[in-house]
Amino acid sequence: PMLAGVGLLMVCCSSASVAANMMGGGDPAPVTGGTEDSPVPMTDEEIALLPQAVYVRVGKTVDITNQEHRFINLTEVEVFDEKGKNIALNRPVSMSDASNPDYASLIGNLVDDDLTSIARTGGTTQKHWLEINLGGIKRIHKVVVHSKSDTPHNLNKLKVMLYGTDHTWM
Repeated sequence: PMLAGVGLLMVCCSSASVAANMMGGGDPAPVTGGTEDSPVPMTDEEIALLPQAVYVRVGKTVDITNQEHRFINLTEVEVFDEKGKNIALNRPVSMSDASNPDYASLIGNLVDDDLTSIARTGGTTQKHWLEINLGGIKRIHKVVVHSKSDTPHNLNKLKVMLYGTDHTWM
């Protein structure tokens, strides 16, 4: 099922900030230009239009031939509700290929509120992803993705996807 509404995705790294709108329907939002904004109180009508999700996934949705661009290296993903609270903080995280313990042991860094720790994917699979379990249906106002500044090419083809309880794309 598709939900009406618009949220905002922010992608940050030390040299630049980029943002993209996430809208119900169509393809997941690609990462493209913008700047971070301050929390603004929302009306009940605006809150009702926000997308809802149980899982927030950041990942690559296409096969990438350049192996250096295939992986994801992020310092943090923040998911904000309508009140401006980071509802991803310290939530469980899973990844596309947890077979390498060196990478699997780092996935909690994605939601630890520490911009110096790194969560990364690795392995031989295509379409890498990291996924945050919000613990139930939550309204999503904004998703902020913090990139490792020395690997901005890892944002190539990175998308943010919202999923419901049965992992249907929202």
